[in-house]
Amino acid sequence: LILEGCSVGGQIIFTEKVDNYPGFPEGIGSYELIQRMQRQAENSGVEITYEEARQITVDEKTQEKTIFTPNKKFTSRTVIIATGAAPKKMDIPGEKEFTGRGVSYCAICDGPLYKGKDVVVIGGGDKAIEEALFLSRLANKVTVIHRRTTLRASKVLKEQAEKEKNINFILECLPEEIKGTDSVESVRIRNVKTQKTDIIPTSGVFIFVGIVPNTEFVRDFLTLDEKGFIITDEAMN
Repeated sequence: LILEGCSVGGQIIFTEKVDNYPGFPEGIGSYELIQRMQRQAENSGVEITYEEARQITVDEKTQEKTIFTPNKKFTSRTVIIATGAAPKKMDIPGEKEFTGRGVSYCAICDGPLYKGKDVVVIGGGDKAIEEALFLSRLANKVTVIHRRTTLRASKVLKEQAEKEKNINFILECLPEEIKGTDSVESVRIRNVKTQKTDIIPTSGVFIFVGIVPNTEFVRDFLTLDEKGFIITDEAMN
């Protein structure tokens, strides 16, 4: 039994088309890929129930687990927690409104949609720079916006990015608003030192400011680290 809180697919639902999944040289729509995966699981005998797990308890004598959802409860000897993580949001105006219409959290997934266009990458860690490098092979111009004076990415990645002629860096700046009509058209940024604001025209905004594990519902059941990730042993127990 799989308990699915919202819809099958996870973070893939935030992209229209997947171009890097093995076996589909022309790419595949995310909805079709999700449907294929679901059918394969169901053909193997898996049952999918649309209930969101909210709490797990364990009987100390029998070790039987009880999973509580808003409407039901399920019991099992074994529970596999595979809730993944969600991209960390900036919670600025326009981010939510334009998600899927210019705002993305996966350059490899959505990058091909911006071939020959100008895009913005927000973040300065390894993930942000890796994605900026990927986008540089597709986009006309990639502008990396980072709040600190230097990038947090590894030296190797920074050196690679600095060599790319179509990657531009704007440091010590924070994005304040993503603007557009039907899709993204620009980003308003603010310099953290001078407080001066500026408008960066762009067709796409790729956000890489970290991830948030979907583990809050097991906080009283399992041991989490300071970032909310589940601590396991070498056997994943």
